[in-house]
Amino acid sequence: MGQSARRVVEAESFVLRDAGGTKRAELAMGREDASLFFFDAKGQQSSRLSDGFLWLVRNDQSTRKEPGYVIVSIANGDPAVVLRDGDGFDATLGVTDTVNLRSGQKQKTSAASLILFGKDNKVVWSAP
Repeated sequence: MGQSARRVVEAESFVLRDAGGTKRAELAMGREDASLFFFDAKGQQSSRLSDGFLWLVRNDQSTRKEPGYVIVSIANGDPAVVLRDGDGFDATLGVTDTVNLRSGQKQKTSAASLILFGKDNKVVWSAP
């Protein structure tokens, strides 16, 4: 008495389902990191929390070609927020990689930058 047994449950994935059997959350191990996924009432992924980023997506495809999303990331210590609409346009606030189309030179923006990308992933506006 007075001693408690150590209990360990091991798995590559844990899934939580609602009363109707729809997957609503999953804690899973990927190739490189663990992720926590959340799903809406229809079982569509609505957000993901993983090492270095948070991804939020709206799965309403009735009026858009693809779902829009928001990503908040700190990849390799570089902070950024990415907004994408269902038509494929992006706005990135913070650090991101860009390529000069004329020279082919790669460059990294600062955390104080805002870049707007068109559907073709080309820069349509940026500051500074």
